[in-house]
Amino acid sequence: MRILVLCDDYWHPARVPRAGLGALPKHEFEFDWIENAREWSAERMTEYQTVILTKSNHISSADKTEWMTEAVQTAFANYGRQGRGLLAIHSGSAGYQQTPGLRALLGGVFLHHPQQCPVTVLPLATHPQRAFHFSR
Repeated sequence: MRILVLCDDYWHPARVPRAGLGALPKHEFEFDWIENAREWSAERMTEYQTVILTKSNHISSADKTEWMTEAVQTAFANYGRQGRGLLAIHSGSAGYQQTPGLRALLGGVFLHHPQQCPVTVLPLATHPQRAFHFSR
C-alpha cells in the first residue's frame, strides 16, 4: 500500500516520522514523503488511499508560514468524503486552532504542548486489543 506522508516543521523534524515509520515497509507499506507543503496538491493527494499528516501548520522546518488554507481544508474534507483514510499523528494536530475545517475533520487539535518528559510505554499483554499504557 502506498501512503502519502506530510511531515517536517519547525518543532517536528522529518527524521522522526521517517525513523518511526521506517519499520513498516517490511509489512508491505510504501511511503511517499512531502516535507515542504508547497509540494502538496489536492490532485497529488488523491493518488493515495491513505494520507498521514504529521506536520504542524508550517510550510517546512525552515518556513513557519501557515499552509492550511481554506482551500486545503476543503480538499482534505473532500478526500475523506471519498472514503479515503487520514491519520493525524501528534504534530498533525498542532498549530491548527484557526482551521475550523481541519479541526472538525480531526475532531480536535492541540491547544498547547506540555513540557517534554520521559515516557514509559508498556504493552498490556492481557488486553485483547494489545493496548498500551503510557505513563509520565
